[in-house]
Amino acid sequence: MANLTQEEEAQLRDTIEMFEMITQTQPDDYQSLLILKEAYFKLNLESDMLRVSKMLARAYRKTEQTSAALMEYEALYEKLPGDNDISEALNEIRKLSSQGDGLEGEEDKGIGQFLKFRSGSLANNGRSGFEKIFLKSKKIGQKEFTNYWHHANPYPPKESFLEFLDRNKVMTLDESLLYVSQKSNTPFVPLALYSIDPDILKRIDKRACARWQVFPFDIVSRSILVATTNPYSAAAAAEIESKSGLRVIWYLANPADVRQSIEKYLIN
Repeated sequence: MANLTQEEEAQLRDTIEMFEMITQTQPDDYQSLLILKEAYFKLNLESDMLRVSKMLARAYRKTEQTSAALMEYEALYEKLPGDNDISEALNEIRKLSSQGDGLEGEEDKGIGQFLKFRSGSLANNGRSGFEKIFLKSKKIGQKEFTNYWHHANPYPPKESFLEFLDRNKVMTLDESLLYVSQKSNTPFVPLALYSIDPDILKRIDKRACARWQVFPFDIVSRSILVATTNPYSAAAAAEIESKSGLRVIWYLANPADVRQSIEKYLIN
C-alpha cells in the first residue's frame, strides 16, 4: 500500500465497492472475485482478502473448476491451517482427484470455454458463439438468425443482437442478458453505476472501442475490464488487447448503458 498514490488507492476502493456489490448478487462470478482479491491485497487488507479467497474457492468448486479450487484451498490452508471448512474442502477435492474424478480429464467449464471462441479467426465477430447457444437451444430460427448477421456485416451493427431479440419478441432484454451471461460465463456489470477513471481511457483506442460498441471501465493488474453486449467477439478482444497491451476480460452490460458511456467518454 505504501507504493500506491492517493489516486490509485481511491480507484482501488471504488473498484472494491462496485465488485462487492456485483459478487453479492453473483456469488459464483470468479472473475469479479479475483479482481476483489487483488484489490484487497494491494491495499494490504488481509482479512478481507482471505474472506474473498474463500468465496473464490467455493465459486471454483461450484463451477467445477477443480484444479483452480485445489490451488485456492491449498493457499488458504497455508494461511489458515486451523480452519475446519478449508481442511474439509481440501480433503474432499484431494480425494476426488485420487479417484480420477477431479483433475484428470477435467472439463473446463469456466473461462476456458470462452477462450475457445477467442482462439479462432480474428475475423470472428461473435457469430459462432451466439449461433452455438441460440440455435442449438432453438431459441431462434436459422432464417431469423442469418438475417440478423447478414445486416450486421460488417460488424458492428446499429442494433445489438440482444436488442434484436427483444424487438422481435424472441426474448426480453433482461432474459437474453441473463441467458448469455450464464452460457458464456460472463458476469454482468451495472455499468451506469460504475465510477469511471478518465486515466483508463488514455490506455485504449477510443475509435476502436466505439466501433465495436464496447466500453473499458477498469484496469486491474494486467487486465482491462470491458463492458459489451457480445462476449464472443474474438476480433474486438484482439484489437483492444493489441492496442492496450492488456488482457481483455469481458463483462456483459445493458446495451443502452454501453452506448451512453461511449457517447459520454469516447466520442468527442
